[in-house]
Formats: sequence, structure tokens, C-alpha cells
Amino acid sequence: MTAAQAWFDFQPGGNLASENPQPLRVPTTAEAAEVFRQVEADCRQRQQNKNDDCATMWTRVEEKSRTLALLYACSRDGITPVIDEDAATWGSTLVEHLTLQLTHKSQGWITRGQHDAAIKEVYRAIEGSGEKGMSKNQLLRKFQHIRRQERDDILSVLIESGRVLEATQEQNLKGRPSTVYIVSRMAK
Repeated sequence: MTAAQAWFDFQPGGNLASENPQPLRVPTTAEAAEVFRQVEADCRQRQQNKNDDCATMWTRVEEKSRTLALLYACSRDGITPVIDEDAATWGSTLVEHLTLQLTHKSQGWITRGQHDAAIKEVYRAIEGSGEKGMSKNQLLRKFQHIRRQERDDILSVLIESGRVLEATQEQNLKGRPSTVYIVSRMAK
């Protein structure tokens, strides 16, 4: 409660702060500045990757890292905060992790046309079925809106690229074995 009261009482600029705000300048240590320089260099390098559709997501990582480092510093000392190496490292690590997660998730949705969109849609469905995979019957029912030839082409692309494995699964009951599609990184 005392921390909340201290924040409430803290008014840089005195009693006229509401009329004439004077923002507090928070200093950054040399070590923190070096962390931010390294983050900027890493982001610039990632932006240069022409094969990455998500390269532009790295443009504001340094700015976001600085903002979170400021939040970290103010959380530690709300009256005289200092952005030090710990704050800079925490902010940049968190932003980098979140940006990597975002780019990974985005890769499954960014497409270069209708055919590519259909490939990614089928891949996501097979991936969503988990380790047990998706049977051919399930796949046909789920994607009955896609013509048979296009569906076969999509499966062929996924299998030939090594992203999906095609397996034959024996039935416990009397019946024909079924074809199952499994994302290759989930296969045992």
C-alpha cells in the first residue's frame, strides 16, 4: 500500500504537474546500453533475411525491449529508477521470446496464394490431430470442399517435403488397414 501511495504522491514538476508536466528522465547504465546495441544489431540481421516472411516483425523489438526495461526499473524503484543491465536483459529476453513465438505461429498462416493456403490448412489439421495422426477418411471428410486432384496434390507436396508421413495402420477389428497422416516431427 505504501508503494501505491508513493506513486500517487510522486509528481515531478510539483503542484503544477497537471498543467505543466515534466516527465522524469530515467538514466540507462553503460551495460544496459550495450545490451540494447546488441539487440538492435541482432534485429537488423534478422530483418535482412529475405526468405523470412516475418522479418519485418523484428523492426520494433529494440523499442519494445527498452519499454519493458523501463517498466522493470520503475517496478524496482518508482522514485529514482535506473535502467541497468538486469532490466535491459529482462526486457530484451522477454520481447525476443514473444517475437519468436509470434513469427513461428505466423509461419503457419502467411501464404503466397490459394494453393499455399490450402497446403497450410491441411498441414494445420494434421498437426492438430496430434501423435495419433489423421486418418485418410477424417481428412477426406474435413476437406471435402477441396477437389480430389488438388487434395492429392497437397498431400503429395506435404509427404515429398518431409513435413508429413504417410503410414498404414492395422485395424483391431476385421477390416482393411487405414492410411494415416502424421506430422513428421510428431512421429515416433
